[in-house]
This record gives sequence, structure tokens and C-alpha cells, in this order.
Amino acid sequence: MPQFLSYTPPSSSTLAHDHSLDELFQCWWDGEYGLHCNDLFRGNDLSAHLRDVHGIRGADKSPVCCRWNRCNLAMKKESIVRHVEERHLGIAHPCDTCGKKSFSRQDTLNRHKKTCSGP
Repeated sequence: MPQFLSYTPPSSSTLAHDHSLDELFQCWWDGEYGLHCNDLFRGNDLSAHLRDVHGIRGADKSPVCCRWNRCNLAMKKESIVRHVEERHLGIAHPCDTCGKKSFSRQDTLNRHKKTCSGP
């Protein structure tokens, strides 16, 4: 009997936020027949991948559903890239001013930088 290997990505509760936007990721967006997309993309290209491959288009306030590995969370289109980066890819945004802190969200890093005094 053949053996099949499968990979289950870590849940968002166990995901470490230590990946960068420059890394290569495998897309776990649910497609037809329960299969994942499986395309490879760089973190910097997530927005273009979602737009070009999965048809995530429209006004920022348009409703979308995250189909990343059966997440199914409803949100506005303007939030989907941030959501996937934070919850599913574990992308970290390090502070290049102090070099000590890293954040799961770019907007949180930007807020930190306003008061960061450096190393």
C-alpha cells in the first residue's frame, strides 16, 4: 500500500513571527476540489499573488473571505494582505533603528519608530 506524505502548516497560535518579506512562501489558499494553490511567491509579492491568481480585487471596503487553509475569516479587502502576513505567514517587521524589537504588523512597527531612540 503506498504511503502518502502530507504537510499541515502550523496553526496561527503556534506560528513564530520570524519570517521576512524577502522569503519564499508556498500558497495555502484553498482552491477547487479542496486543493491548495501551492504556488510559490515572495512575501513582498503577496498582494499581487492574491490579486492576479485568486482574483482579490475591488474597493478596499469590499468584503472578502480568507481562504488560506480553511481560515474562512470574513474581512474587508484592505485587510487581507495584513491578515495573511500576520496570521498565516508569520512575517516579522524588525526595527532597523534599535535592532532590538520586531513586530508582526507594519503599522505597529511604524508607531514604534516614532518613539524609538535607537540602540
